[in-house]
Amino acid sequence: MSDAAPGQTQELTSIDGDTTRGVAGNAAIVAAAFVLSRVLGLVREMLIAARFGTGPDYDAYVAAFRIPDLLFLVVMSGAFGSAFIPVFGGLLARGDRARAWRLANTVLTLALVVLGLALYRFWRRERMAASTHRNMVTAK
Repeated sequence: MSDAAPGQTQELTSIDGDTTRGVAGNAAIVAAAFVLSRVLGLVREMLIAARFGTGPDYDAYVAAFRIPDLLFLVVMSGAFGSAFIPVFGGLLARGDRARAWRLANTVLTLALVVLGLALYRFWRRERMAASTHRNMVTAK
């Protein structure tokens, strides 16, 4: 259990000698980043709405963006927040800095590979659709 008195947060000393707030401080940082992400998303929506207005183009964008936005929300607030952060923080707190950064590197690399494969698949599908359309137009 913790040596801190009830109502107090236990202070941890990191490898660099800095004193941190512990779980509450780390949770506040993640919460602030999450709120900033949502505010930037609102700004993005305002800019896109100003550019396209209300109409079929904007409706298509909103419909297409719902699934990726939902996936981001579930992954970032759910899996990432409850799995990666405690493990990464625990490794750092135990002084196992090399393993912590190896874990972060592995997770980031895997995420970038999956993103790259998804983008390639999208690009390939668009290229095939354009080629098919071009062939249909020239066949007439």
